[in-house]
Amino acid sequence: MTTVVPTSEEDPVLPVVRFTAELSWADAGPEVAEPHVTRLCMEAQECMVRGRWLDLASLMLTSAEIVFSKVSDKDLECIFTVICNLVSRLENPNEELEVAKLISTKITQQPTDKPAMRLKILFNLYNLLEGPDSRFFVYMQALNLALNGTVSDHIVPSFKKIDSFLKDWNIGVKDQRNLFLAIANVLKENKSSGKDSFKFLTKYLATFSDEDSYVMSEAKDEAVRAIIEFVKAPDTFQCDLLDMPAVGQLEKDAKYALVYQLLKIFLTQRLDAYLEFQAANSTLLKSYGLVHEDCITKMRLMSLVDLGCSESGQIPYALIKDTLRINDDEVELWVVKAITAKLIECKMDQMNQVVIVSRCTECLFGQQQWHSLRSKLATWRGNVASLISTIQANKVVEEGSQGMAIRWDTELLEGILFLHDVARILRALLGLSCPSKGSCGIFCEAFCRQILTSAQIYTPVENIALDCGSSTSGNSAAPDGRQWTGDKDSPFAVIDGSGSRSVSASVQTHNSSFHQVPYMTARISKSEFTYMFPVTAGQKFIRLYFDPARYHGFDTSVYFFSVKVGPYMFLNNFTASFPAEQSRQASSIKEFCVNLMHNQTLNVTFTPSTVDSYAFVNGIEIVSMPTNLYYHSSLDHTGVPIIGQNAHFSIDNYTALQNVHRLNVGGPSISATNDTGMYRNWYNDIDYLVGGGVVPSNTSIKLEYDKIPEYSAPDNVYTTARSMGRNRTENLLYNLTWRLPVDSGFRYLVRLHFCEFDPSVKGTSDRRFRIFIDNKTADSAFSVIDEAGGNGKPTYMDYVVMIGNFNDKSEHSLFIALHPNDEFSGYTDAILNGLEVFKLNNSDGNLARPNSLPDPSTEGTERASPKADKSKLLFSIGFGGIGLFIVLVLLCSIIIWRHRKMKQNGSHYKPSCFCCFVDSYKGDSSAGAKNSSLPDELCRRFLLDEIKAATSDFHEALIIGVGGFGNVYKGFLDDGETIVAIKRLNPESKQGAQEFKTEIEMLSQLRHIHLVSLIGYCNDNNEMILVYDYMINGTLCNHLYDTTNDPLTWKQRLKICHGAAIGLNYLHTEVKYTVIHRDVKTSNILLDHKFTAKVSDFGLSKLDPKIDMVNTGVKGTWGYLDPEYARGHSLTEKSDVYSFGVVLFEVLCARKALDKRLSVEQMNLAHWVKKCIADGTLYQAIDPRLKGKIAPECLKVFVEIAESCIQDLGVKRPLMNDVMERLGFALELQESADSELVENNHGNDHSYPDIVFPVHHRINVDSEALDSDVIAVHTPIPESGSFVSSDMLSNTFKG
Repeated sequence: MTTVVPTSEEDPVLPVVRFTAELSWADAGPEVAEPHVTRLCMEAQECMVRGRWLDLASLMLTSAEIVFSKVSDKDLECIFTVICNLVSRLENPNEELEVAKLISTKITQQPTDKPAMRLKILFNLYNLLEGPDSRFFVYMQALNLALNGTVSDHIVPSFKKIDSFLKDWNIGVKDQRNLFLAIANVLKENKSSGKDSFKFLTKYLATFSDEDSYVMSEAKDEAVRAIIEFVKAPDTFQCDLLDMPAVGQLEKDAKYALVYQLLKIFLTQRLDAYLEFQAANSTLLKSYGLVHEDCITKMRLMSLVDLGCSESGQIPYALIKDTLRINDDEVELWVVKAITAKLIECKMDQMNQVVIVSRCTECLFGQQQWHSLRSKLATWRGNVASLISTIQANKVVEEGSQGMAIRWDTELLEGILFLHDVARILRALLGLSCPSKGSCGIFCEAFCRQILTSAQIYTPVENIALDCGSSTSGNSAAPDGRQWTGDKDSPFAVIDGSGSRSVSASVQTHNSSFHQVPYMTARISKSEFTYMFPVTAGQKFIRLYFDPARYHGFDTSVYFFSVKVGPYMFLNNFTASFPAEQSRQASSIKEFCVNLMHNQTLNVTFTPSTVDSYAFVNGIEIVSMPTNLYYHSSLDHTGVPIIGQNAHFSIDNYTALQNVHRLNVGGPSISATNDTGMYRNWYNDIDYLVGGGVVPSNTSIKLEYDKIPEYSAPDNVYTTARSMGRNRTENLLYNLTWRLPVDSGFRYLVRLHFCEFDPSVKGTSDRRFRIFIDNKTADSAFSVIDEAGGNGKPTYMDYVVMIGNFNDKSEHSLFIALHPNDEFSGYTDAILNGLEVFKLNNSDGNLARPNSLPDPSTEGTERASPKADKSKLLFSIGFGGIGLFIVLVLLCSIIIWRHRKMKQNGSHYKPSCFCCFVDSYKGDSSAGAKNSSLPDELCRRFLLDEIKAATSDFHEALIIGVGGFGNVYKGFLDDGETIVAIKRLNPESKQGAQEFKTEIEMLSQLRHIHLVSLIGYCNDNNEMILVYDYMINGTLCNHLYDTTNDPLTWKQRLKICHGAAIGLNYLHTEVKYTVIHRDVKTSNILLDHKFTAKVSDFGLSKLDPKIDMVNTGVKGTWGYLDPEYARGHSLTEKSDVYSFGVVLFEVLCARKALDKRLSVEQMNLAHWVKKCIADGTLYQAIDPRLKGKIAPECLKVFVEIAESCIQDLGVKRPLMNDVMERLGFALELQESADSELVENNHGNDHSYPDIVFPVHHRINVDSEALDSDVIAVHTPIPESGSFVSSDMLSNTFKG
């Protein structure tokens, strides 16, 4: 029987009591529950009538707590809203406080049971309360709940209102102390609020004064914690902890005195003091979790700030270098870091090598600084009063009178200087707040981890072994003990494309040559599918496992598919059966190397090649590698020597590699688990060896890794080897040779591992030998001892070789051969310990040599019978032979026809359109940048925010050049690890989107040691920005004239010219389509740290698919412009040759190509040197600083080259290849003459005689041309374009 309690419809209290009571007693049955429910309702009604709200709240909470987990969150919120509303019925503040304590205490008893809901209830209660004491109590309870229930995110936003809360609560010092400490503890648990945690911890410590000595000891632990948090914080550089008594007490405490000393070092001293402290107390620092590298970074910045606070306002580069203990080229990087952290505002005077500081943040601004400021203000007030008095007493009645001397200038100067001082201090105060450097912190953490784990054998950050198609979770072990995780329900998502979903399949007949894991299952799909791996930034190994076995319902041996990662095509029309049949190496494992930028996801996409094909994979491995194990640092501009060329190749972070061979020469195979931590397989070399050789070993030798890191290769690689033996006569008759199959059309990185472990080989010339790669000489007298630095010291040598050409897709044999050098070697022998060969991606990101596509008629899930196969094979051979014959006949006919056509009309067809510039110039490309999982092609697309961060929001202190395109900034990417040049388009520039697009098109595909490397671009928000490698030595013209730089030596100038010629020849002859630069000049030849020439600025370049000329509008720079091109608008490679000839004379004479400050006769350099050569007076035009420094034979060759380049008619000019070779010859002549002169004079102090050139009557110099800015016209001009445009005479040429 149910008792109905009469209630007001407006009052929800009794229904809530009944509802909660019935739920509480529901398990006891109706007969037991009904009396209790009735009793509770009657008690509640009595409490309401008598106004006993505290008792009513207690009664309601008893039942409500029981049903907390029995009702929905919505019902629970309604119940406690009614309970909390009881406080609004109270008029007495003390009663309100008691009820608030009751409710909040009850709610926080079980903090881990629905903590978010409990916290929400407390917030509702807080908003219903009126008394400040009640509110403060409930807020403190909410803080404890947030901390114990790990729901700090819900309460952190309220901390922004703490100041207003404090005014409302009006609490005492002790309550404030508890509040600040509780907030600091909550923020400590909230990992994203470390800086705020330190702020409130400081507020807590500030509540203690000298009068609180009796309780101050309780703050010691928190004082230590505050110091450690300050030292750890990468973006907190200012505090007043030293002024706090709670912190000062640590100085006299033996347990914590060193921590206090550390704080004083950070706030009042410089890096050298910290380094001394660290050397003596490294264990203490580690015990507090302080990372030495992070501390050095912070101390460098704080030391730099301390330098900036000097009265002079200038900091010499040398002082920064010495104080921060850094290299010369790192000074500007650290200044930019300080600017970015808003510690200083300054300009970098690169000419005078000083930093001019306009504002600097005080590291410590406490009581002492305030007292100093007050004292200075008082002094200044007195000066101002004295100044006014002096002016009034010494007024000059008559204007201009000099009768009285007014002696107030000193006081006025003091006042003005102090105003500046006050302004600087106040600005420093405003610099207290610095932006969060979360990304920097992540980078530092990863970087430090990298250093620590790379000290000995490498421990990868990522070590993912995914057993595709398997449902196991971490307990699927391979025979080598390595754990593989199934891809089902793994954190690595499988995204299926349109069409059928990918499925798991188990092997039907297992290949015994493969391990069971990961080859027992596979993921197979008839449509595209993608694995997504959220990994950290950096360089990674990616290994793909394929077993050409038959799976239930599938036959993968005849199915073709492609594999792509970002812009890189790893495999194309690939079938696992081909490589597995052709190699003993279990080539079912394909290993690749890529680099990931920050915030990129590694996506591996498998795509069937035809409609009826399947894509499959058995296993995927992602393993981090040490930074620059196979790549090169952006600061290393040397690169790897290219075999057969006097050039180098840089393997930068935008290069993908595929390992094709990794051999332990002379030793046994080394399994992945016995590698140095990167799970690389090393195979024995016997199957690739051509001929004999002996196999020495020395496993007892203690290896010393002085030259290379220990993780470069396993010890076993360096303690075993293959050599030729000691038979001198026999060794000279053959080469120690390996034959390695590779694909044509790709560049390859060849790494040769060496270690001399023979005790008898100690000297650098004991064993020298020649190294041949692809039948070309890589080194003519290589000595392992010379390269490694001694016996028992491993080293390796890297080379890049181009195999075939880009259009040749056949298989090629790469020969690596060693031969004794009996001229310089004690032993006629050679040795090799190991080798690695990597394929490098080509310009379109491709690494794949496609297999033949399958015949659609033979595709299916089951094979045909052997008899049918035989019949089809015979038919296919016959039909294929006839088809091949027809194709050959047609091909020959086409070739003959095209050859005749080219003779008659010349070849002319439009160049193909290729570039990574895929979006328009009007839209916002930021979304596109985010969608790409790896850099777009070879060209990285930056967000505008990244560019602004790299340039400190285009800070004018970072401007390093100004050109026709706009300003060029020095930028710092990847937290300063990569220095770049950032060219930003000026909206008023006459160059625009077309030049911007052209530059990207060209440089995104061209990679050469003598071409500037384009790292990427940005076209967000109508900005057009290009990002290049930074060339520390600027442009060639900056070292020739109008400069304070030291003059270049003649040999340096020759090498620069030769390098630039190599780069231009590469553009003309070594790429698929000829590239005509169109703007060759000294300001477009950049110099790296070794003064290696880099041709730059391709905004005006033209792509010429092997045609004789391009009809185009005239563009270029006056003074360098080919006169034939200017007259007839016919652009050829010879136009670049003419411009380069002007560059050669610029280098020789050290003067501008066009200098309007000179007389008309000398204004145009090309015209003037022609006249000088004709008159026999060229020696007068040569740079005076080169007098006596040029060998006569070299100069004659050099002038002959330059003169031939600036012939008016293009047909009379040489090809760039000829220019390159002749400049190389000139360099050899100079070096030979220098060596001979040094030897004869027994020293470097030598001089060559001046050369008087004879008059060349064959040179026709038009006197009118010498008097004009316009190139003289010696031949009739066609009506079309029969005059030189006015644009040509203005500044519209792209400079």
